[in-house]
Amino acid sequence: EERIKNRRKAIRLITDGGREGFIKTLVPNLYGDSTKEAQPDLLIKHLEMAMPIEAAALIHYYEAMIQRADHQNLLQQGGLPIQFIIGMEDQLLPYTSLIRQCLLPEICELTIVPRCGHSSMMEYPAHCAERLKGFANYVYKR
Repeated sequence: EERIKNRRKAIRLITDGGREGFIKTLVPNLYGDSTKEAQPDLLIKHLEMAMPIEAAALIHYYEAMIQRADHQNLLQQGGLPIQFIIGMEDQLLPYTSLIRQCLLPEICELTIVPRCGHSSMMEYPAHCAERLKGFANYVYKR
């Protein structure tokens, strides 16, 4: 599977090239191009927060991701409401695969954030907080 190969590649990059170079490559990919252009300080701040992460921790993270089972079937079970907040400029998770996942739950709230990448909570914190709060209120009142 492609995702497993990419995660093994990430482990090799961390091991061979060092965690600093890996982090400097990874973090910008978490953001949409619009955010990189409009808020370059946000990336700098994220890079500063990520730099202290040790190589062993990054490797353990990717090893756990490799071993993680696919639980998409849980989205279809239980009739629980599921919320998706999707950035249109997400470079890590293809928009089309996320939309397919949105079709699985019986009850789904979908928020599409244009000009946003994988880190919607960093790129648009107020908007995401508003959407999360609204969804939590909906679920609580059910």
